[in-house]
Amino acid sequence: MFRPTASRLVRRLVPAAAALLLAAPALPRAQTPALVPAARASGSALLTCAARTAPGRPITLTPAVTTLTRTIHARATLQLSDCRATTRAGRQLRSATVQIDARVRADCSRVTPLTGKATVTWRNGSGRRVGTSTVQAVRRTHDSSNVADGLLAGKVTRGPMAGTKVSGSLIPTSSITHCADKGLRTLAGSGKVSLHR
Repeated sequence: MFRPTASRLVRRLVPAAAALLLAAPALPRAQTPALVPAARASGSALLTCAARTAPGRPITLTPAVTTLTRTIHARATLQLSDCRATTRAGRQLRSATVQIDARVRADCSRVTPLTGKATVTWRNGSGRRVGTSTVQAVRRTHDSSNVADGLLAGKVTRGPMAGTKVSGSLIPTSSITHCADKGLRTLAGSGKVSLHR
């Protein structure tokens, strides 16, 4: 049976869908993954933030992701920081906590968001809460070894930045090399999230 190498898996990282927006030893010679549409068109982004899984709280995947395509329940807490806006509406949004609860169809090389929702609690530069956004999943298949990418795209349906699209990509900071033989039950990572029209 063909089993993609770790380096090939990392090179194939592409964004997906926060079913919404939805450290540890880094993979050897991990290359920067192809980012989502928003990242490719970063000049048009209305808001861009650094993103990472919360310390000690990796994305949980139930059941484990393996070479067998099946429905996976994914839960995650992401931290957004250093947010930079190009519009007046987003300038007070400087950081956020994102709670994700989603279901995806996934195996070690592909992920398709099915259903899910993310709740984004925004804070200003002083750390004061300034609003809550709801992000709904966008269903789209991505040839990606990184299930996290399936949680980083969607559309803001309520709250600050309503009507904008969300996209992003995480580079794994925990190993994904055992997906094919032992399965992947948790995943930590860091990267970038963008909101755009």
